[in-house]
Amino acid sequence: MKRVIYIGCSLFFIGCMSASGETAHNQVSKITKFNTLSMNKVLDELGFPERCDTFLIQEIVGEFRIELLNTYPLTNPKNRKVKIKELHWKDGDYNITLWFHQVDGNWVVLDGRRWHKNVDF
Repeated sequence: MKRVIYIGCSLFFIGCMSASGETAHNQVSKITKFNTLSMNKVLDELGFPERCDTFLIQEIVGEFRIELLNTYPLTNPKNRKVKIKELHWKDGDYNITLWFHQVDGNWVVLDGRRWHKNVDF
């Protein structure tokens, strides 16, 4: 039984990997290396974003932004008016999105994702 579970898990992980060792095209990866960096530091590293959006936490709809509610749950009324800046970059065949929130008056990275351009949300 252990062998069957091991083989099944191995096949799952192999299926999630491409020949280059990156996650498969249908995977979305969490990016943590930018967490808590200032917007200026991120712009120095990634350059000017393709797109920038600003929204309130209470406006979150859909799965793409849902994890932001782990930091700012709507059960706390104070969180509903928290502003988030969402910046998007292209990285070859991949997209990068970073979400910024204000900490002591400075915009810093709260969370981020990287995904293949063919992924639909």
